Amino acid sequence: MDDYPSDNLIILLLIAITCIVLSSLFSASESAFLGLNKLRVHFLREKGDKRAIRAGKLLERKEELLNMLLVGNEIVNVTLSVVLTSIFLKLFGAAGLGIATSIATVLLLIFGEITPKSLTTRYPEKSSFFLSRFVWFFFYFLRPFVIVFTSISRLFLKIFGISTKKKQATFTEEEIKTFIDVGGEEGVLENGEKNMMNRVFKFTDLNATDIMVPRCDVIGIETKASYRDIIQLSERTRISRFPVYTEDGIDNILGVLYVKDLLFFRGAKEDFSVEKLMRPPLFIPGTTKMSSIQEMMRKNKQSFAVVIDEYSGTDGILTTEDIEREIFGAIADDFQKAGDPTSVHIKNPDDNLLDGSARLIDLADELHLKLESRDNETIGGYICEVLGHIPVPGEFIEVGEYRFEVSSMDRLRIASVHCTKIPGGEE
Repeated sequence: MDDYPSDNLIILLLIAITCIVLSSLFSASESAFLGLNKLRVHFLREKGDKRAIRAGKLLERKEELLNMLLVGNEIVNVTLSVVLTSIFLKLFGAAGLGIATSIATVLLLIFGEITPKSLTTRYPEKSSFFLSRFVWFFFYFLRPFVIVFTSISRLFLKIFGISTKKKQATFTEEEIKTFIDVGGEEGVLENGEKNMMNRVFKFTDLNATDIMVPRCDVIGIETKASYRDIIQLSERTRISRFPVYTEDGIDNILGVLYVKDLLFFRGAKEDFSVEKLMRPPLFIPGTTKMSSIQEMMRKNKQSFAVVIDEYSGTDGILTTEDIEREIFGAIADDFQKAGDPTSVHIKNPDDNLLDGSARLIDLADELHLKLESRDNETIGGYICEVLGHIPVPGEFIEVGEYRFEVSSMDRLRIASVHCTKIPGGEE
């Protein structure tokens, strides 16, 4: 220690501290910019946010940005190791080498890697905006080194046959969802547009059983039904397509009858035969994804499908209107049954009477509640699941700030549910 001037020691310590700070900033910048949401930055740039403009320009040169951060981090880390080694060799002789290596490793891991990256990973947007000036300074200061190392790196990539051409920018599903949410908050997207876009994302994850008309609500006709029977049934139910089944029951569906096809029947009403007019059915397993179902219906030129379970029994039916409703919301046409029981339209968030067949996914959207079940898709089924038995009118469950009370029963099925907001209930 006597042979080592204190002034030199102080200078070396200051250099070491500076290196640790720079290492921390380089690591923080790397983590922040890698975690930055590109769509949100683009949105904020369009609004004229100067911080987003600076950060966005850096993201446009992502390869150079990452190379600069790596080069800068490597330079300060090596410098720190050299400085600490110099200090401890002077203080402890040959033993100082091991001490310097250990201390440098601990300092770089804690202050140069783990701590800054943990912080900026939690707040990538704020961190990247805050660090953008620092990054721009070193982006130009270290540019000569970056150009050299980038060129060498690309040369090795070409030698191994790896393309160095820039790929077109892509966005993850989460980034697009964030863009939709931000657009809704800022008023760029109308509520209807935002809801429809969110429905599209949910739609791709759904199976046939998630949006089908369940077996218990399916209205069909037998093969022996008369012309008059079908017309009267259609007038009463306002349904334009019926599954056709045999006397064995709805598990034995033979085809689909379109009521409009009756217009082209020219024979005597007594000679009418359902089997001659019905169309071949399209059968799909209940586990089929909606993207595949659309393709199957298009390929087979069908607007009606029969959903079957694992035992090949009828689980329900699915129409193009069900698919459209899932994306665009309830759409009523001139020949569609008014007041679809499975759809949910909350007019008064404090007090509503719901059909027991109202779907959980729609109800969760309308009331902003977490209603999830592996086995049930309707509010009636969900209430039975939570209670653990078939309820009687008056029994209820509470979810969040809402109470769902059984209002009426149709034998063993919950027919209607009274939904009320609990005064002072938890959000």
